[in-house]
Amino acid sequence: MRASSLDLAFVALTTFASAWTWDWPGGVGRALLLVVSAFFLFCNVVRLRRRHELAWAVGFLAVASVFGARDGLDVDWSEVALVCLPWTVALVASGRRNGTTRRATDAPVTPADPMNSTT
Repeated sequence: MRASSLDLAFVALTTFASAWTWDWPGGVGRALLLVVSAFFLFCNVVRLRRRHELAWAVGFLAVASVFGARDGLDVDWSEVALVCLPWTVALVASGRRNGTTRRATDAPVTPADPMNSTT
């Protein structure tokens, strides 16, 4: 896992904001916690590539929109999370299988230096 002090401050702030808005109409606190948790999971724990993160975001917005259209402000965010869970697991598994996840030990990608070439 890779986490900076800024990441941890963001998680702490989100936790506070989520707790503060937990009982607001529409489940704002729950939605905030779900989205930020997924973001932290993808960026700092699993380290998925951007295309997988964006695929998750599109799927999440689609599911949340369907539930929002059905339930209005009474969206059950735990139900949204449960529906998104298979999609989340599939994206993580796909990233692992295709080698599109990054690890904290991966070297940064740098362009080749033509002045320092041995060929």
